Formats: sequence, C-alpha cells, structure tokens
Amino acid sequence: MASILLVGAGRMGHIRGPLLKAHQRLKLTGIVDVNMDAATRLADSCGTRAFPSLKQALDTVGKADAVCISSSHMHAELIREAADAKMHVMCEKPLANTQEEVAQIFEDVERNDIKLLTCWMRLRDPEFCSLRDRVKSSGSLHMINITSRDHPVPSADVIANLGSQIEDCMVHDISLILMINGLMKPTHVYASKSNIISPAVEDAAFCIMDFPNKVTATVTSSRFSPIGYQQMIEVCTSESIERAGDDLKSLSYSFPQRYESAFAMEVDYFAKVMGGVQDHDMEQEKKLNMLIAEITANLELSCAKGEKIALQ
Repeated sequence: MASILLVGAGRMGHIRGPLLKAHQRLKLTGIVDVNMDAATRLADSCGTRAFPSLKQALDTVGKADAVCISSSHMHAELIREAADAKMHVMCEKPLANTQEEVAQIFEDVERNDIKLLTCWMRLRDPEFCSLRDRVKSSGSLHMINITSRDHPVPSADVIANLGSQIEDCMVHDISLILMINGLMKPTHVYASKSNIISPAVEDAAFCIMDFPNKVTATVTSSRFSPIGYQQMIEVCTSESIERAGDDLKSLSYSFPQRYESAFAMEVDYFAKVMGGVQDHDMEQEKKLNMLIAEITANLELSCAKGEKIALQ
C-alpha cells in the first residue's frame, strides 16, 4: 500500500480526499493546507492528520510515496518540492501557465525519476473514452466541435480567482481535442471572449484551431447554462459522425456529479502507476502539457489582437 499526502483542502480536495482514503492501494497519511481550519475539517472527515505545509507533513510522517496536489496557484512550486522528495505526483490542471514553467517542471520530474500525472478529467471520462475509441476506427478525421457550459454560474468573485475562461475551462476541451487528433500541434488558432452574465466578468469564449492534417476544431465555452452542466462533443470523420454528451434530458447538476467516475478512475490509474501495474507515458504527458500551454498562450494573444495567430 502506497502512502499519499493530499495538498489542498478546497473544492477539489474535498473530491479527491474521500477517493484517496477509500482506495485499496493507497493510504492517505495527511491533508496539507495553509488554512489549518480547512485542513483539519477535511482531515477529520478522512480519518487522517492535518498539516500547514508539505515540509511539516514530511517531517512528521516521514517519507510518503506520492502527493496529490489540488490547491491552485502553487502547482509548480509544490511539484518541485515533491519531486525533490522523490514523491510521485498527481496534480490538478494546469501544471503552469507558460511553456517555460512546464518545461522546468518536467526537468525537475525527470531529474528525480518520478511519475507525474496531470488531471485532465475529460481524458478519463468513460463516455469520452468510448468516443475516442469509436473515432479511431471511423476513417480519417474532418472536424471536432465541442460545446461546454458550466452550471451553476459561479459568483463574480470566484470567477475572478479562477483565471480566464480559456485558462480555466477551455483547456479541458483542448486536452480532449489534442488526444483525439494524435497530439498534433495546430498551425493556426483564433479566439474571442465575451461577457454574458456581467459586463465586469469574462465568462464566455470561442476558439477555432486548424491542424496540419486539415482537421478543424471549434470550442464554445460558457459559464452559463440554464438547464445543467453540459459537455457535448461531435466528431465528423470520413465514415461517421460520433457524438457524446448530447442528451440534454440527463444533464448533471455540476462538474463533481458529471465527472464522478472520471475522478475515481484518475485516482485508480495513478495508484496502479505507482504500483507498477500500469504504464504511464511520460513523453506523452510532457508533450500534452507543453502543447496546451502553447495553445492557451496563443489563444489569449488572439483575443488581445483580434486576429488569427500562426503557431511557430
């Protein structure tokens, strides 16, 4: 049984904590958060201890095999600290916001010979995994169209702390597009943003990505849905049109319900990787995160300039 620490006692920590505690291959040995009240509440519910820092947790419990990082804004720093302690890392997206930061993270990971799994939840979702498998046997790709609508609408204060619509929400859709299209780098990207709910808060974005294999992908992303949390994808190939998430009568309330299975599968996958019974392609992990950082930066640049951007 591998020992694991959870860093972050916020919203994602409350999703990850019970899953880590319940997994038969893992032993949750502590919750880390600078907010000790939040850390203690989550630790009590998970039957473990609370710590204000990763260093103090390691000084107290000794070496842990892995860390699950759910806290925001400190991913790169925490990954480096965990890597230097020879701990495998499972981390919420994004690892970082620039290619340079992502590259440095993988230097740290490679230097310490550890595994790193970024939690791109779309990629573990059974419905989207099934679609990817169907697309593989459906001829050549033509178009990928994704519509994502959040529910319920977060408050303006919460949105302001989450980052831009592209950085916080659309990156998930980009991860799925890249995996469907073989981790191919786009030749050009274009994006625009808007304010649907409030003129003071950016809450919607649209993008187009053109690829060297003539595939075009579009994403419409919004914080607002009047009927529930919606994630819909349509993939047109030379032989079929494959869809997922298009049943509007069975939408989940919000993302914890929609991706309940995916969150559990991420934890199980990570536990198997640590146990040596599941291969994890670190080159693919690096390429995916580097591409997402590059695409995100260029989509933001496109919004600022109001024009299509060619990727170098």
